[in-house]
Amino acid sequence: MIAFYVLAYLKFDTQISELPWIISANHLFERAGLEFRLGTLANLGTEILSLSVFLMNITVGWHYSKQVFGCVMVYAHYDKYVMTSVQRALIKASLFSVAFFNFFYLAIYAPEYNSNSLAKTYFFNIPLIPLGLPKFLIPLSAVMSVLLAVSVLYRVFWANYRTNGVKPSWNLVVPWVAFYVWWIPFFRQTEYYFAAIPFFHSLQYLPFAYRMEALKIKPGRWFDLNRTLRLALLLFVGFCAFELVPSVLDGAFETTWYLKTWFFMIAFAVFINVHHFFIDSVVWKFNQSEVRNGLL
Repeated sequence: MIAFYVLAYLKFDTQISELPWIISANHLFERAGLEFRLGTLANLGTEILSLSVFLMNITVGWHYSKQVFGCVMVYAHYDKYVMTSVQRALIKASLFSVAFFNFFYLAIYAPEYNSNSLAKTYFFNIPLIPLGLPKFLIPLSAVMSVLLAVSVLYRVFWANYRTNGVKPSWNLVVPWVAFYVWWIPFFRQTEYYFAAIPFFHSLQYLPFAYRMEALKIKPGRWFDLNRTLRLALLLFVGFCAFELVPSVLDGAFETTWYLKTWFFMIAFAVFINVHHFFIDSVVWKFNQSEVRNGLL
């Protein structure tokens, strides 16, 4: 990703639609029955940024759904709410279906809908490139989301209540319901989706990090100067990575003037989100004894 972003910055205004290898690649897409084409946006830099945003949308959806699934499983353990492997798979599949429905909506419906109006679908001020995916994926993923939600209600919650007389706790149910409410495109409010949901996603993450770190704190030592300074430094690094450094770079290189976009702000935000997905995919594994013992 860093290499692609360097290329995007150095060759931002390069026109690529007539390059031989671009034409050949588009012929392959055409033969495969795909509507996606390279070189459809204004220049190379915009195209790379736009495609990286779709990569972020894929990884963020997967990451959010897996975190919600982790919440459900951990609280099920705390509540001694026993589920079979099939029931766990149903809950996971229902969450993935919402993530895929959301992605297909962003990749297919939003660009097509806005192409017929004066507005376009943007991330910051970068237009999202249409991926040319089959349109039937939207209703298919929507129907799957509904069917799997009904399956979870009937085959998990109702089945366990009918068999064992056990109801799921609110702590178990709320993350699953919230993911449907926040991520189903027809339910959400746009500004809330882009601003508030990442905040609550981070807030949802904190009890798990707290549970892991609390084991390392000795009784009676809740305030430790070194730990406090280290935490303050981490918060400052986070602020620098998301806000200060990209803003300074955009100002210093005058990207809004020369490139007509907040290049570094977009690149940093997308890179951190994708990087976060891969890091979390490694860190939070129940087959690791430290995570299993710390949480359970």
